[in-house]
Amino acid sequence: IHNWDTSIWENYSDIRIAIDYGFKGYESLDSGALKLIDSANKLPEEHKEKIKLWILPKPYKDFSELVASTDKGAVHDIQLLTLAQYVEQPLLAQIEALYDIEDKNVINHFRSIVSELGLIEDISQVILHVLESTNSDDPLACVVKGTSGSGKNHHVENILKFVPADRVIKFTNASPMALFYDDESYQNKILYKAEAGWEDPAYMKVERSLLSEKKLKLITVKDQESLKLEKEGPTGFLTTTTNAKLYHDNETRVMSITIPNDQNYLNRVKKQQLVGAINPNTSLIVNENKEFIALHKYNQMQNWNVVLEEELAYALVELVQMTDSEQNRDLAQLIGLMKSSARLNYMYRNSWTDKDTGRNILMADIEDYKNVHTIANQMVSESLGVSIPSTSKNTYNVLKAMNETSYNHIGHEVTYYSVNDILEYFEKNKQKLKQELGIEKLKGKTGLNDDIKKLLKAEFLEQNPMYNQQHRLRVKPFDRTEIVYKRIYPTVVEIEEYLNIQSIQNGNDNPSSNNESDLPLELYPPDEEADNLDNDIQY
Repeated sequence: IHNWDTSIWENYSDIRIAIDYGFKGYESLDSGALKLIDSANKLPEEHKEKIKLWILPKPYKDFSELVASTDKGAVHDIQLLTLAQYVEQPLLAQIEALYDIEDKNVINHFRSIVSELGLIEDISQVILHVLESTNSDDPLACVVKGTSGSGKNHHVENILKFVPADRVIKFTNASPMALFYDDESYQNKILYKAEAGWEDPAYMKVERSLLSEKKLKLITVKDQESLKLEKEGPTGFLTTTTNAKLYHDNETRVMSITIPNDQNYLNRVKKQQLVGAINPNTSLIVNENKEFIALHKYNQMQNWNVVLEEELAYALVELVQMTDSEQNRDLAQLIGLMKSSARLNYMYRNSWTDKDTGRNILMADIEDYKNVHTIANQMVSESLGVSIPSTSKNTYNVLKAMNETSYNHIGHEVTYYSVNDILEYFEKNKQKLKQELGIEKLKGKTGLNDDIKKLLKAEFLEQNPMYNQQHRLRVKPFDRTEIVYKRIYPTVVEIEEYLNIQSIQNGNDNPSSNNESDLPLELYPPDEEADNLDNDIQY
C-alpha cells in the first residue's frame, strides 16, 4: 500500500481502481480501502492524475456481480472519478463554513466553541494542536498536568471529538512488549495514555524512544537471543498526570501545560455539568465535531509540507532569547505549533505545488505565530522554572503570608515550613486568606507536596538542607515581591517592528509609500483597506 510500483505507469494513461459502489463515499470505506486512497494521494502529481476510481451502481459490489447479472443498463451507470472528485469535494462541502469566518482565523473559531462548553481555551488549543499534528512528519508530544478532579482527561476526551477516531490509540497501562505486538499501525497516530503515574522502567525506555525518535524501539532478549523490535512512526504522544513531573528523561521531551485550579474555572465546569444533565446533546462527548474532522481529513489528503515564511524565520532567529539548552527542543515545539495553526487555517494561507516533487507546500506566517506564541510562552516559562505554575499560586501565596508572620503550628518562630504547618495555618486563617488573597480552598498533603516540588524547581522556594528527604520537606519562600512571568518568545509587535526595520534597511526608505507587493507577506492588508495602510501599520 505504501510502496506503489510506478515503473509500469509510463505505458498507461489511466490506472483504474474499483473502490466503491453506490457512492458510499470516502468516509465510509473500510480501513484497507482508506489506506489505499490515502497513499494514492501522496503520490507525485504526474502519477496521481492517472488514477481514476470506478464507482459501481447499486446493488453491485464488484464487477463479477455486475457481469453475472447481465444488466446491460447498469454499465452506463458506472461513474469514473478522479481522486479529487471522489475524496476532496465531499470534505470541502463539510468545511465550507470555515471559508467564511469573519476574522479569517479557525483557531479563534475553535476557542469560541470550547469556551461555550466550559473548557479552558489555552488547554484545549494545545491538545488540538497535538492531535492535529498527526498530519505532519513530526507529531507533537504533550503532558497535561493538574490535581485529581481538575478536568485533565475531561479536556482530552472532549478535544478527541475534533479529530478522526482512528488518529488516536488509547491505553491506560501496558507492557512495552504489548505495544510492539499490537497489530494496529502507529504511523501518523497519537499514543494517548491517561493518568501517567509510576511505570515499569522497561516501558519508560520505550516511551523515551518514542519521544526522541517518533517511533517505538526496544532491544530485548528472547530464547537467549538478542531481539530488536521496532514499530514504525512517526507517532506523537499525549498523556495526563497528577504528578509534578514525568519520568526525568521524558519530562524534557514533551510540552507541559497545567490546568488551573481556580474558582472561575471550577464554576465553569459546574455550569457545564448541570447544562449537560439537562440536555445531554449539549455535551461534546456525545456529538463529534464533523466540521473539524472533515478539515483534518482534507489536510491529511493534501499531505502539506509546511514551511515558515523566510522573513518571519529570520526575525525569530534574531529575537528569541536562548537561556537554556533545553530551549532547542522548545523552539522546535513552537515551530510545530505554528505549522499546525497553518494547516488548520490553510484556506487563509499561501500554498502551491512543488513542480519537482509534486508535494503541496503551505506557508506559515505571522498570523500563526500570533495564534500560538502565548501558549508556547506559558509552557516554556514553566519548563524553565521562570514562572509559577498556575495551580501552585495559592500554595505559594499562603507560604508568603506565613513567612510574614514567621508562623508554625506549635507557635515557635521558624523560617522553614512543613506541609502540616501550611495546613494548620490555613485552617486558623481561612477568613483572612479569603478576604485578602481570595483563597477559599487549599489542596491536601499530596497536592501540597507536588506544589512544593514545582516551586522548588522554579526557585521560588528554598529548602532547609537539614530536611532533604521527600517526606520531611521544609521550605520557605524566596524574597520575591510578585509572581514572575518571563517572556521567552517575542511579542507580535516586536516581530512586526523588526520586519519593518529590515524592510527599510533593504532599500525601502519609505515603506509606507511602496506598493503592497513590496511588503513582507504577513503585512499585506486586505484590498479594501489598502488606502489605510499608513494608519494600520506602525513603521
